[in-house]
Amino acid sequence: MSEFEVHDRPPSRQTNDDLPAAMLLAIVCGVGVALLWVVAALMLIALVQGFGNSASPWLLGCLFGVAGGIAGVVGCARGWVWVRWAALLQALVVTVVLCTFVGWMPFVPWVVALFITYAGLQFLPSSHRWYHPVPLWKQQEAAGLDS
Repeated sequence: MSEFEVHDRPPSRQTNDDLPAAMLLAIVCGVGVALLWVVAALMLIALVQGFGNSASPWLLGCLFGVAGGIAGVVGCARGWVWVRWAALLQALVVTVVLCTFVGWMPFVPWVVALFITYAGLQFLPSSHRWYHPVPLWKQQEAAGLDS
């Protein structure tokens, strides 16, 4: 078989043994991000119980962050392309929110650095090859979508 023959399915992804170091670090940072969201949610649960419903929207955002953090870790390991764009968006939003509403308290630079590192690691060239093991034009040729 030549490399240009049409196959029923695209070539398989790399195995987990071929996981680049940048992606491994991104997974570790993703676990840290998910744990950070869990801590924030637990703190807000205590705040909501103590002060009424004033923190409910923030709590909902933190719970959404927990779910997104877990999906991000799984997505990094499985090579889901949308995960890196979600991580980038999350890093931008968290940076803006923390710098706007919390200011430069001692924990803010560390949290911002974690989110930016998590997103940045997923855009390195080795990570790009993890997300896209076969160039798009080769996938289109194999599927017969070449025009």
